[in-house]
Amino acid sequence: MAIESWLNERAPNHIRGALLSLYSLVGMVMLALGQFLLMAYPLGGYQLFSLVAITSALAALPVALTRAPLPVPVPQPRLRMGSLLDVSRVAVVGSIAVGFANSSFWAFGPIFAARMGMAVDDISLFMALTLLGGAALMWPIGHLSDRYDRRMVAGIVAAAASLSGLGLVFFAGISPVAVMVLGFLFGAFAFTIQPICIAHANDQARPENFVSISGGLLFLYGASSLFGPLATAVLIKYYGPLMMFGFTAFVHGLGALVIFVLIKSRAPTPDAEKEDFQLTPRTTMAAFQLHDPVDENAAGDAGDPEADFDGHLDGDFDADERR
Repeated sequence: MAIESWLNERAPNHIRGALLSLYSLVGMVMLALGQFLLMAYPLGGYQLFSLVAITSALAALPVALTRAPLPVPVPQPRLRMGSLLDVSRVAVVGSIAVGFANSSFWAFGPIFAARMGMAVDDISLFMALTLLGGAALMWPIGHLSDRYDRRMVAGIVAAAASLSGLGLVFFAGISPVAVMVLGFLFGAFAFTIQPICIAHANDQARPENFVSISGGLLFLYGASSLFGPLATAVLIKYYGPLMMFGFTAFVHGLGALVIFVLIKSRAPTPDAEKEDFQLTPRTTMAAFQLHDPVDENAAGDAGDPEADFDGHLDGDFDADERR
């Protein structure tokens, strides 16, 4: 929150979206490269914990030594969860499905690889390739959603994540190369669904509600992330480690099915009403303010920064215009 608030205050309006994308991409790539630190020292020793502590301390040095002014707290808009369904049911379904499925990977991905007989070096490579898949294809898939119906792209990507998970269940313990390739594809699809859902939701509402909508979807993602690992732990206990990707395949597949059903009930968003796709980190609401498309001066003229989100939805959209 501190980092993102600082970036938000210092970023000029004309590069805010680019800065958010770069910030997200750097975070994803560093997560992937960090997996290789497991190769540096034995897992049973103190060295890896010390390395993390030293790295964290070094990261604090630029902040401690800077002469730049401190960030001013950013006003936080109110979250109105009941209104998200009016904005985009597809985005709500996608965020919940991604929270359930992807949190299981974060919690049990290394355990799955270890139970499949991988050495520490192979586990690091598997996790890194999965994260790099998300970093490599998030932008191309996102821009594809700029050209076509985002809901259809989100449904297809969720279905592809489901198929990748099923492939990992089938090839685990049979072909190490196939597992690595499928891990890359799983990350490429599974980590792309949430940004597309956020972009679609913001296509449907006024720009000044970008932060409120994105924050609400982030809350749904975080809340559902609490339960995915719990369900996966039970499945692994009784049915074995293959059920981790079996669970993600089921959740992503169910999410894709629901999205395809919902598509039939609403017309697609006209291209003229779409916002440009941006990479969006799943961190805090302050990050989303970096891509607030409303000019700061215009926003100030609009009045209260905590504009009535519900009032906008209920007053300015009729039933046919809602998505």
